Formats: sequence, structure tokens, C-alpha cells
Amino acid sequence: MKTTALLFAVFCINLCVAQGDSAADGGNATSGGTVHIWRDGLEQCAHTVVVPRTDPEACPGGKGVVVFLQDLKTAVDDLTTRLTRTENRLEAIEKQFQKDQVQVYSSLTKVLLQEKENFKQIRRNTEGIYSLVQASAEREDTRTSTDGEEEQTDDADPEGYEIEDCSTLFRSGTTVSGIYSVSPGPRQMEVYCDMDTSGGGWTVFQRRQDGSVPFNRTWEEYRQGFGNKDGEYWLGNDVLHFLTSQQSYKLRIDLESWQEEKRFAEYNTFRVGNAEQNYRLEVSGYQGNAGDSMTINNGMSFSTIDKDNDVLRGSCSQHRGKGGWWFRACGSALLNGRYLGNCGSSCLHSQGVLWGLMTQSLKSVSMKIRPQSQ
Repeated sequence: MKTTALLFAVFCINLCVAQGDSAADGGNATSGGTVHIWRDGLEQCAHTVVVPRTDPEACPGGKGVVVFLQDLKTAVDDLTTRLTRTENRLEAIEKQFQKDQVQVYSSLTKVLLQEKENFKQIRRNTEGIYSLVQASAEREDTRTSTDGEEEQTDDADPEGYEIEDCSTLFRSGTTVSGIYSVSPGPRQMEVYCDMDTSGGGWTVFQRRQDGSVPFNRTWEEYRQGFGNKDGEYWLGNDVLHFLTSQQSYKLRIDLESWQEEKRFAEYNTFRVGNAEQNYRLEVSGYQGNAGDSMTINNGMSFSTIDKDNDVLRGSCSQHRGKGGWWFRACGSALLNGRYLGNCGSSCLHSQGVLWGLMTQSLKSVSMKIRPQSQ
């Protein structure tokens, strides 16, 4: 049935062409439209059909042929619209794909850089451990050669192998800054060792650099310590007391402003009391170029938002960003204050990470200790 209809349509089309030609030669001229039918795959016209508009009866088949051709044109227009939409969708998909490619590449690059940094840290730690083992072996060889008695070798002092702080690692040959395990007394813990600044061997007990760790903490948190050793942290008042009560320590404070101005302050004596003494501060012997903003706090107990030990009626910790510190009368130094970023002169008054002469909130600061003997 479909084949018969198709043949009938072709017959009518060819017949209309003939009538159109007759009209052009002077016959009954009829106003109409022209429809071109193309062969598949060929850029040439196979049939040209004159569609009469005023006289449907001019073509055999009458109005049915005209309707057929109009439906055919409508179908072609609809197909063209759909193809255009499909093309637009493909372009949108291509653009999204390119965007996703960029995002995936960026993510992979970040992961690779992080893994590279992790590998470097592992290598530094491995080098430090190797240096320590090598130094221990050399000390053991020295003991053995000095006294050939096996009994004396067996009774060697185990204290010689304890890693009390970063200075012990530095003396054993570890010269790369990083995170290391130390044993200040009965407990083992990780600390960041600064092996580069002013001769190396510094045990870092406080560091601020990006505001990632809040320092508005309680008495108990400052006692135990908090933060991340590879970023911002407070080592803990109990550990500070234990370390500084075993031998004489010096303190170094390194400061950097948002204008990349770097200064330092060193104190030849630094000691922290026990919990019963509220971790009372003993500090003296200033030298450096940052100005002395610490000696004024000598003899003061530690204060936090929930335990006020300053000499004023109010709480300096509460009014100065809720950080813990050895406050006397609030003063001009507070390295555990709120990290305000690069706010410049718009910083809140008496707020931020502050130090005396460097009047605006600082970009970074680190506090570290080392034995006086080194």
C-alpha cells in the first residue's frame, strides 16, 4: 500500500512539472510555489515541482497532492529545527567536558604536589632517624674502645640515648627542620624542630602563621597543648614546665609583619613553673631588634579565659581576644591573640597577634627554646 502511494506521488509530481512547463510556454499561467526534491547524496536537483496555490485541480490528484507537499516541507523544517537543537547540545556538552578536564587536571596537580611534600617530609624524618642511629652507634663504639670490659658496656647509661628535645637531635647530626618525636620525660610526643635559625636545635612550642587554629582556649587546653605540629599549635604548659625545669633554657621569638618586615627577640633565661604555680614565667636577658615586650611579664602566672591571674580587676584574656598569656596589666605583647589577617590600621584596638614596637597584628610568629649551653 505504501509503495503504491509513493508511485502515485511521483506520478503526480512529474505531471505537475509538465503542467508547470506548459504554463511557462504560454499555457494557463498559474501562480504557485516551487519545491525542489533532491536525490540522497547528490548536490543536484532531481525534480522541480510547481505547486499551484490558486488552482489545486491543475495537478492530477487535486488538493491531496498539495497537502502532501506541504506536510513534506513541514517535516523538513521540523527536522532542521531538531538538528539545530542537537548541534547546540553537542556544543554545550563539549564545553562542559573541556571545563571538567581543567578541574580534574587542577585537582590531580594539587594531589601530586601534596604527595610530593609528604615524600619530602618522610625523607627528612628518615634522614634524622638515620643520623641519630649513626651517632648512637658511634658513641657505643667509643665506649667499647675506651673500656674493653663487657660488663661496663652492658651498664651503659640509658639516658645517653634519650631524645629530650630538638637540641639533642641537632647534636646527634640531624640538621633538617621538620617534625620529630622527642621524649621530654616519661612521655613521647611530636614537636617541630627548627634546625635553621640562629644555629639550629630549637624546639618550637608556639607558632602562628595563617589563623587555621583558634587560640581562644581554656586553661585545660593550654595545659595539654593543641593544634597541628606542621602548622599552628601550642605545645602545652605541662611540657614547657618539664623541659625548662631539667636544665637552663633560652627563648627566641621570631616575628614577621604583613609588610615582610622580620624581627626577633631572644632571652637568655626562660623557665615555666608547675601547675601549682599557675605556670609562672621567669624570663630575662633580652637581646634582639624587636624590642623587649616580655620582661614586663616576668614573675606573672599564666591566664586564660576561664582562669584570670593578672593584676587587674578585669580579665586581660577576656578583653584581649580570649587568648592565653602571662598577663600583668594586659601590656603590649600578646602572641596568642586573635589572628586578624592583613587588616592594617583597621584592626580592632588592642586585638590581634601583637608585639610592642610592631603595632599592627602580625602575619606570623614562632616561639622556641634551646638549652643555654648550645
